[in-house]
Amino acid sequence: MRTAYWHCLDLDASRWDQVGRWLEELTEMLASPPAMAEVAFCRLAASAAEIAEAVLQSPVTASEPFRATVMLLRQKVAPLGRCMPMMVCCRPDSIPARTARCESLLAQWGYCCLGLSVLYKLDNKWILWHEALHLFGVNDCYDNDNPQGPTICELPHCLMQYAPSDATIGAEPFLCSRTIKALRGRGT
Repeated sequence: MRTAYWHCLDLDASRWDQVGRWLEELTEMLASPPAMAEVAFCRLAASAAEIAEAVLQSPVTASEPFRATVMLLRQKVAPLGRCMPMMVCCRPDSIPARTARCESLLAQWGYCCLGLSVLYKLDNKWILWHEALHLFGVNDCYDNDNPQGPTICELPHCLMQYAPSDATIGAEPFLCSRTIKALRGRGT
C-alpha cells in the first residue's frame, strides 16, 4: 500500500475534520472499481508536524523557490519517520501558498512538486482530490498552454482537468485510464 501524509497549517478544527473526511472518501473511492488502487492518507505525526510547520512558516522559506522548501522539509522532517509525500492544506495568504503561486501561474488553488502538495482552495473537494492524486504520481490531464481547454485524456470530465468542480466533474467514472494506471503504480 502506498501512503501519503497530510497536515493542516493554521486552520481551525472544522477544516481539519473536513480534509480528513474528504481524504477518507477519496481512499474508499480509489479502493473500488475502476481504480482498485491501494493508497492511504495518514495525518502527519505530531513530532513531524511541529517541524514541518516551522519550515513551512519560516521567513527563509518565503524567499526560497518551492523546490528548496521541499528539500528542506525532507532534510528536517524525514529523520522523524515517514512523512513524504505530503499534502499541506493552508490559507491562501500563507507562506506555502504564496511560494507555490510564485512557481506557477496555474497554481491558483494548489500546487504539487517533488512530493509536496500545497492546497489553499479548501471549499472544493475535487481540487483537494486532484492535488492528492499528484502525490501518487498522477499527472494533469490538461494542456499547460490551454488549461481551460478540453482534457488531453479520453474523459472530458476527468478529475485531473484544470479546476475540477461539481459543475465540471459529473457522475463517475471521472478517473481516466492513465490516472488509474498511475494510481496502480504502473506509470502514466
